[in-house]
Amino acid sequence: MPQLRILHIGLSLSAVFVTLTLGALRSFGPGNTEALPPVLTWTLLGLAGMTILSAATVRTSIPAATADQGDEVWIIGNRMKCLMVWALLEGAVALCAIALFLGANPWPAGALAAGGLGFLASQSPGTLAGH
Repeated sequence: MPQLRILHIGLSLSAVFVTLTLGALRSFGPGNTEALPPVLTWTLLGLAGMTILSAATVRTSIPAATADQGDEVWIIGNRMKCLMVWALLEGAVALCAIALFLGANPWPAGALAAGGLGFLASQSPGTLAGH
């Protein structure tokens, strides 16, 4: 479980740093110098939303650890599913950050990024195991 916790913390923090960095660089992005088609940013946000829903779908396939089953057995059986959920959520947050950098409306892009980050942070290994 400690290895999964370290991976979860690393993925969560990297998603936060990418979002903050691209949000801070927004004023230097291409959306500031010329108007990009709104369909571009809305497509990125739509893909991010679908990725978050895909992560939620994968999340439902992870069973809770039972009392007769040890943590090690649960980890061996569900490690890849945990990583898939976290990777999908991190990718969705990165798509939101890219859309924000390209000049998307900060309210929907920020809300979707915050929702993805919150969902990612809430899915710790203990939560996934049902503790």
